[in-house]
Amino acid sequence: MLNQEPYTSGGRPAAEARPGAGEAVAGPRVEGEMTWRRAAVAIAVGLALILLVALAIRYLEMVTGQYVSHGVPPLPAFAAVLVLSLLRHFLRRRFPRLAPTRGQILLIYAMLTIGVVLNGGYHVRAFLPHLTALQYLGQDGSGGGSRYADYARYLPAWYAPHGEEVIRGYYEGTRSGAIPWDVWLRPVLWWSLFFTAVFLGVFSLVHLIHRQWIRDEKLAFPLLTLPLAMTAEDWSAYGSRAGRRALFVAGFAIPAVFNGLNILHALYPSVPEGMGFYVSLADYFPNRPWTPLQSVILFQMPEAIGIGYFVPLDVSFSTWVFYLMHRAIAVGGTAAGYDQPSFPFVQDMGAGAYIAVGLMLLWGLRRAFKESFRRAFPGEDRGRRPDLGERWAWIGLAGSMVFVLGFCRAAGFSLWLAAPYFAIIGLFVVVYARMRAETGVPFGFMYPYGLPKEMLLNAVTIPQALAWAGPQSLVLFSSMAWISRHHYAMEQAANQMDSAKLAEEGAIPRRTLFVALLLAFAVGLAAAFWVHLSTYYDIGSNMAG
Repeated sequence: MLNQEPYTSGGRPAAEARPGAGEAVAGPRVEGEMTWRRAAVAIAVGLALILLVALAIRYLEMVTGQYVSHGVPPLPAFAAVLVLSLLRHFLRRRFPRLAPTRGQILLIYAMLTIGVVLNGGYHVRAFLPHLTALQYLGQDGSGGGSRYADYARYLPAWYAPHGEEVIRGYYEGTRSGAIPWDVWLRPVLWWSLFFTAVFLGVFSLVHLIHRQWIRDEKLAFPLLTLPLAMTAEDWSAYGSRAGRRALFVAGFAIPAVFNGLNILHALYPSVPEGMGFYVSLADYFPNRPWTPLQSVILFQMPEAIGIGYFVPLDVSFSTWVFYLMHRAIAVGGTAAGYDQPSFPFVQDMGAGAYIAVGLMLLWGLRRAFKESFRRAFPGEDRGRRPDLGERWAWIGLAGSMVFVLGFCRAAGFSLWLAAPYFAIIGLFVVVYARMRAETGVPFGFMYPYGLPKEMLLNAVTIPQALAWAGPQSLVLFSSMAWISRHHYAMEQAANQMDSAKLAEEGAIPRRTLFVALLLAFAVGLAAAFWVHLSTYYDIGSNMAG
């Protein structure tokens, strides 16, 4: 079943890319061509795993509050690579026709990174309260409640659910546990189109820049070291095969036992806790001017330490130096009597840095964009056939921007605020994707969360925003604050950029990758809406884990 013709890391047959004297083929060889049959099997397995993870989230995470979906990379995606890689060696000895290829495993991993996170804590779960909170608070009989009810009237019926019993059932649960789809269907469908537009826009952007970052600049993608190593023939590039696997199992066992004890303790308190999850320094610095050090928390995360080993040394060194520096500045400011909250304003400085770096990255990509546009639309050069992939990427990017702004305008969100808001979000997306590709930092909140909205309002001022757009726009602006506070668009960009690199290494055609990720997104999004709405109308959002 396997086609043994070797491929290079770029997905080309080795016969077409033979190295010259002194050169080496970049990256490990992969097992064979990704046919549509193999792709269909991988896609089916990926979708099944996304649904199984969604069920686990529904009946475990949403009830107990113990996360099974989060992590960078998502824990289910990493677990799938580990299990399938181990299973492949067994199947190749006993049932070789059933053994998955490297490309299939990497495709399943990419699908899980897209579909699983939608069910996690920072996407649909963070988004839904922005549609319902005003209505629920408006049911309070006090004067404050009536003010919330006045604000809730600015949310169109197609944009957010309305109805006293529907909203109360969302927060407090119902006897039947049934989702009132007659009220929720329109908002869910419209917001699904919004989510899809952002997904397609991000995929188009990644397609336009992946050639520059992956092939020309050869960014390292440190976070992909483990999935690429585990799916390679011998799991690594150093030492004996048996020694490498034994070392990997030992390294995997340490965090597995550490986290397993903490998880069992959370579920069954009689089980010893182990060393716990973090150590806070708050008790060690009770007096001024050392109080800023109370916020220092040392997390005990062996898996993050292991993945952090692959982060470039200059990045990890700079992270420590600047973190200690801003804590030292905070202590110095307190000693000098400067008691401004949040001093030295790291979030605000980070937001400015994101804008500056985003503009620098776009400037650095200007030639790549220009060449891509010429390939997509050759114009009068009739001797050149247009690159349809590049053309659809430009169309997808433009269409996504038009839909998002049209969605805002139809809801009553003035473009005077919506356009600069999503422009800032776009810059954050580019920088976040670059950070994942270049540094591989294994954390989600690598950005000044909430600042895209706050910095725009600080620049414009509230009175000017009211003069431009009116109160309805500010209410809608707040209802879209989730995309500023949380990282839906940014995490999609980072995971899709990782997927583009995996496609290069695993000889996965771009069309196959697009179909797989789109299906993973669609199934993951549908599952996420069901997981959360069914939980909330069963036990209530107020009681959910």
